[in-house]
Amino acid sequence: MAAPPSKLTIRRIFETDITEQQRKDIVDMLTESFRQSMMLNSIISMKVDARDPFHRMCLLAGLDGGEVYVAETPSGEIVGAAIWVIPGRSFLDTKELQTKALVPLVEALEPADSEYWMSTYLPDYIKYTNECFSEIGISKEAMWNLITLGVLPEYQRRGVSKSLLEPVTQKAAQTGILRCLETDSETNVEIYTRMGYEVKGHYTFPKGDITIPMWVMLGK
Repeated sequence: MAAPPSKLTIRRIFETDITEQQRKDIVDMLTESFRQSMMLNSIISMKVDARDPFHRMCLLAGLDGGEVYVAETPSGEIVGAAIWVIPGRSFLDTKELQTKALVPLVEALEPADSEYWMSTYLPDYIKYTNECFSEIGISKEAMWNLITLGVLPEYQRRGVSKSLLEPVTQKAAQTGILRCLETDSETNVEIYTRMGYEVKGHYTFPKGDITIPMWVMLGK
């Protein structure tokens, strides 16, 4: 049985003290929480072996150039995580990070998906998100950027996501720094809107016979 949300602890995980078991637990939790993600499933063509490398990439990016927060039960089970890139950094912005985080994902993908990820999705993603924020006179690198937010299915719609975002929400409010995120789900758009975010743009990535939607959102 899922622990009541009031019993969960939200805490930051640091690169200097994270254990290998915690790394695995966070990746496993994200893999489970994103099992139905249209964006992820479309990019990796439902390739099971590529799920963990994708989420490991996000975790490594957060530990290196951001902040990672987890929701834990009293027994220490990790049931949710929010991973941010801090202002002044960007996603996978160093060669070292690309080597240890991005390369394993690319190697896990089928050749056609690897080519799509590197030649189409990533360049278009960077271009479009930058355009959305340049229209309001701010760069993405100047904001808190939510890379990923995942909660186990049995803990969803119970306020865990909001609790995971709260530490950075408070930091941003104290400093006047904006927050941004992207999502592929209209349901998530509604959830983030209730948390005070607003849609700044909507884009679709073509991939074969399908299109992958993305909403760009801003939090003030």
